[in-house]
Amino acid sequence: MTDQQKFLNKWHSERLQLFKSQDLHNGFFDVVFDVEGKEIHANKILLAPLSSPLKEMFSELNHESFKIDFLYNDFFQFLIFLYSGRCDINEENIVAMVKMAALYEVEDLRKECDEFLFSIRYSSKNVFYYFEELHAFHLPNFEDAVFQFFFKCITTLDSPEFMELKLETVHDLISTFVELQVFSEEIFTA
Repeated sequence: MTDQQKFLNKWHSERLQLFKSQDLHNGFFDVVFDVEGKEIHANKILLAPLSSPLKEMFSELNHESFKIDFLYNDFFQFLIFLYSGRCDINEENIVAMVKMAALYEVEDLRKECDEFLFSIRYSSKNVFYYFEELHAFHLPNFEDAVFQFFFKCITTLDSPEFMELKLETVHDLISTFVELQVFSEEIFTA
């Protein structure tokens, strides 16, 4: 590793630690996000280049504080991603992370989420929830994983979880099966 790479790594690490600590004296924060009644302080100059919607929000609205409609921990992880390129993505926050990646147009986070969704172990208990929440986001690895699960476990289409899906979601699911040309009598009888 070159001296320049070491310096950049150290600088990124220090910047991330300042953000995580929310040290108002040393962080030189110039924007506040109000999330669930709690404040998260950040630096516009670091966030704006990574998200066009944030850039617009910062430049069009003359506010120092912005109300955010996500859970505090989820939005904090989202900001950690913007500061470092990494964050804690897990089964509890994945839906929120995908939605934030889409809302704030952070393509690298969307890709990370798609990879994570590909690695999840699906079951009849969670596959329909994830499909219903995320199918509109066009995540190719996620879609592959979900349909691989359906092909292996076609009987899940006869489960109580399937019966509880919104009609629109059932329509989208069937449309995707048709698109993939995998419709068979098994699906009709399930």
